[in-house]
Amino acid sequence: RTSVGRILVFEENDLVETMVLTKCAMEGLIDRTDIPHGSLDVLAQTLIGMALERRWDVDEAYELVRRSYPYRELDREEFLEVLNFVAGRHSYTDSGIYGKVWYDPEEGVFGARRGTRMIYFMNIGTIPQEVSYRVLLEYGMPLGELSEKFVERLQPGDIFLLGGKTYELTSVRGNRVYVRDAHGRKPTIPSWTGEMLPRTFDLSVEVGRFRERLSRMILEGVDEGEIERYLMEEFHTDHGSARSVILYFRQQMRMIERVPTHRRIVIEGYIDDAGRTNVLFHAPFGRRVNDALARAYAFRLSEEHRENVKVSLTDDSFMLILSTKVPLEDIPGLVPSADLEVLLRRAVRRTELFKQRFRHTGARAMMILRNFRGHEISVKKQQLRSQGLLDALHRAENFPVIAETYNEILHDVMDLNNARAVLEGIESGEIEMVVVGYADTPSPFGHSVVLAGMSDIVLMEDRSALLRQLHRRVISRVLGREEAMFDDDVVEAHYRSKRPSVVEKSDIVEVLRTVGAMEVFRERGEHLLAYTDLPRETVLELARELAVEGAIASVWVRGPLWCAAEELPLYASIYASGRVPEGAMDRFLDGKASKDDVRALEEAYLLGRTFDGDGKTVHVPREVPPWTGEDAVEHLVIRFLESGGPSNLEEVAHALRLEDARVDASLEELERRGIVRSGTFVASKASPQYILTRDLISIERGGQEPVFDERVISDTVTAIMLREVDSIEEYFDVYGFAMSVRSLALRVRGFDFERWLEMLEEGNVLQGRFVGGQVSYVRARDAPLFAAAYRRSDLSEAEMTVLRAIEDNPGVTRSELVSMLPFEREEMMDIIARLDHELHVHR
Repeated sequence: RTSVGRILVFEENDLVETMVLTKCAMEGLIDRTDIPHGSLDVLAQTLIGMALERRWDVDEAYELVRRSYPYRELDREEFLEVLNFVAGRHSYTDSGIYGKVWYDPEEGVFGARRGTRMIYFMNIGTIPQEVSYRVLLEYGMPLGELSEKFVERLQPGDIFLLGGKTYELTSVRGNRVYVRDAHGRKPTIPSWTGEMLPRTFDLSVEVGRFRERLSRMILEGVDEGEIERYLMEEFHTDHGSARSVILYFRQQMRMIERVPTHRRIVIEGYIDDAGRTNVLFHAPFGRRVNDALARAYAFRLSEEHRENVKVSLTDDSFMLILSTKVPLEDIPGLVPSADLEVLLRRAVRRTELFKQRFRHTGARAMMILRNFRGHEISVKKQQLRSQGLLDALHRAENFPVIAETYNEILHDVMDLNNARAVLEGIESGEIEMVVVGYADTPSPFGHSVVLAGMSDIVLMEDRSALLRQLHRRVISRVLGREEAMFDDDVVEAHYRSKRPSVVEKSDIVEVLRTVGAMEVFRERGEHLLAYTDLPRETVLELARELAVEGAIASVWVRGPLWCAAEELPLYASIYASGRVPEGAMDRFLDGKASKDDVRALEEAYLLGRTFDGDGKTVHVPREVPPWTGEDAVEHLVIRFLESGGPSNLEEVAHALRLEDARVDASLEELERRGIVRSGTFVASKASPQYILTRDLISIERGGQEPVFDERVISDTVTAIMLREVDSIEEYFDVYGFAMSVRSLALRVRGFDFERWLEMLEEGNVLQGRFVGGQVSYVRARDAPLFAAAYRRSDLSEAEMTVLRAIEDNPGVTRSELVSMLPFEREEMMDIIARLDHELHVHR
């Protein structure tokens, strides 16, 4: 059946490359096959093998060799040079380069020498023997080992990382690398890329075409939705990836409008925080072409400025690192295409790369033997012999092994032909070279090559911090600092201050309640061990105990996670799958369930995980009660924003592993209710961003005052309003006033109505408009407080007259006041009402 795959990427340049790669694969556009051309070391091995079979006529052997495709253009002089080499007919026999065949140039014939058969069969093959190098401090203290592939890129003065510390290379002797301590200095070599293959030139051209098309659409003002649909349909990508690429290009084009493509190279200068000059060449031609161009430009600049120029490169760009500032406008014509090969030969001649490749070609040509008469020769001795031969042959540019070493470096490690074609395109005007000025921030397309100069193994935190710093600078230049409400560091500090931690067993459950479901027993994604400094095994043992006790429960959220047990219904209401194979539970109970059965039951929340007495994971049946709380998705969204900080829709949906539309609807509702606010709160993320209103207020206040949200206030008020008390006195202590006798009866346990009447008759409790003009009851001693709070105006003379009459006749009625004073009934009623509202009288 047809294989199906999904490509995962870690940065925008990789995303662009894989989108183009996918399109090419779907359309059947396959890279051209690159067959090695005229390898002289393999030819030497072949001639030795041919000689073992019979005596050969030189012309016959030459014609036979030329019938092989890689040697179809082999020059006769080159053929004779190799034949003379394997026959030992040269001036370097004193160096121990002995012949493996005999050759009579007068008769034009050659054949095998005695003893050659064993040498041939014990050393045949073309795969080089890789070795490890011991790393030693100058005085001999061992530090560790480096691979041969890494060492071949080093030069004296390079600084690299080993075991978390930086060291400066002083020399390489044999299989030993000598270094000195470089404490506090940043690595200067390109990051080690392992076995990752460089991008082919054909695919690189397609990447350039993609950049050209997308940048043109953006410049022409094509609707963003239309661009997204184009990318999704033509390049078989998802909505989030399409948006990420568009945003990446927009950010680049706001800093440098002219996007580098296969027909345009952009050069920009970047002064880093250490004051070093970094010259970035945006050239998306693949790492092999860029390696050739970078070494040539670096060699010319080092000659002109008499300093060691460091190189960092990727498939999309290369960077030259200098200590002095160079005029960028002088760079375009620095390397003529006609001089490229000469410059590269001079640039690589005394490098570790040349030494290692010389040993490889020498072994293939059977000049350096891995085995002699049945005795294996150690790699160390091979290296010593290789170094001795290289010293002897250092001026013999046309010697077959030297010539092949250059050929392998220029056409295998690098891509000389296509690099020359790029320079010829610049000279003819087919490829434009654009130079922009110096800045303190590289454009977004240059971030990956800046990071390539740092180790991707040990200092990952440093790399991440640098990338965030560069991205913030870009956003601030692109958007303008005023558009983001807060500085990233302020926001990060706010959320860091709220981050929970595990100090004891109960804290594990609290972290799960605060942050949500996460990995507990594995260190990937959001995981528990990131919230504690306790030993790993201690935390895992405590978590296993909680799982057995039922305090935490397993949930399935596109994989197994763990949550606080009381939240199991919450997750089941959102993520539980209804697809269960028929009879799966019966098979499980009978011990006959397949892995697919178990997974389906777990996805349906019909099975959960726990641990047996040996600490092994086991599955157990369970029934999950329905979720009775507020909207489940809103609950998860609020909690994510509580700990995750300002986030856009894609980030929230990705973290919760939910569809964008479902999360978008929740965010819209939460914003309508005022729980969430949207805007641009930090510069390092795409907008619109969402933040909890209480966090927004707290950050605005600098965290000096507590902020409570709607739920906290509602819960607090509800708890207070429904609280029961033991006496009428305690009621007034808690609530301050009563709007009716019924309020008292509902909240006072065993309410004593007779006691209530006594308090009224004795004047200990007063009735009046004490609360907002409404009739209510308060204690007599509290009445002045309410009066001071609610009185709003001075009394008129008429009101003073009525008030004095009431003071002189306590308990007087309205009718009696009308008969006593010269006011009409209606006027008297208005005066008494005002005195009542202003709390000058009570009932």
